[in-house]
Amino acid sequence: MGKALRILAAVIALMLMLAWLASYSFNSMVDDEISMLTSTAGTGDSLFISESAIQPLPYPVQKWMHRSGVVGKKVPTIVYLTQKGLLRTGADRKWMPAEAEQYFNTATPSFIWKVHARMNFFVGFAGRDKLEDGHGNMLIKLFAAIPVVNASGPATDQGALLRYLGEMCWFPAVAIRPYISWKEIDENSAEATITQNGIQCSGIFRFNRDGDIISFEANRYMQQDGNTSLQKWYIPIKEWKTISGVRLPVRGDVIWKLPGGDFNYFQWEITGISYQ
Repeated sequence: MGKALRILAAVIALMLMLAWLASYSFNSMVDDEISMLTSTAGTGDSLFISESAIQPLPYPVQKWMHRSGVVGKKVPTIVYLTQKGLLRTGADRKWMPAEAEQYFNTATPSFIWKVHARMNFFVGFAGRDKLEDGHGNMLIKLFAAIPVVNASGPATDQGALLRYLGEMCWFPAVAIRPYISWKEIDENSAEATITQNGIQCSGIFRFNRDGDIISFEANRYMQQDGNTSLQKWYIPIKEWKTISGVRLPVRGDVIWKLPGGDFNYFQWEITGISYQ
């Protein structure tokens, strides 16, 4: 029995060491990517949100600028946020607790999102989604070691660019960046179009009477079971707070609105944000 216990202890120690090495390797890779993203931001271009700067924007977007509290402030170049929530990989799958952090470079639209989620006490995965030079890449590794998703290509590029556009709700000042154009739909909604490296994507922001964003929606490529199709991608907002001097959405969902019914796959909450 003593020998069996020693063998078991050795096996467990080896597994823990391999798990630590995999996690260290994954985090080191992502940290290098984050360093690249932040280092290419430079010192920024000293854009400020003035009344004259927002005049060309549609009425509901101007109202959002005032409501969020960014008028009179500098457009941030680097945005860093922390996030927690629940993830699932299918409508019939269990929710998994997740924690994430994300960096944005707004001078040239790019981001890196790093997430850790746990299926149960023993099984977890690490994920990294990014937009760089107009190209997207989604990487998911079981135990931070075994690749289960490594998506890239035109559909992933479009999805990453749309993600950046929708997540602009956390850094409203970027609405005046030249790579984003606007078209008013009505007094409570506007269409935003982002252009990068010849790729162009559009989505619709909807606002309440006070000027808060209540949803974002777009037609995004969904990749599932080896197939790719355009589906409605919908982000409803549930709560807003003022963090680091900016009023922003802090809780909501991410939903695929599919012919067979809605697939809510991410319930998110912002736990912190900072601007540089």
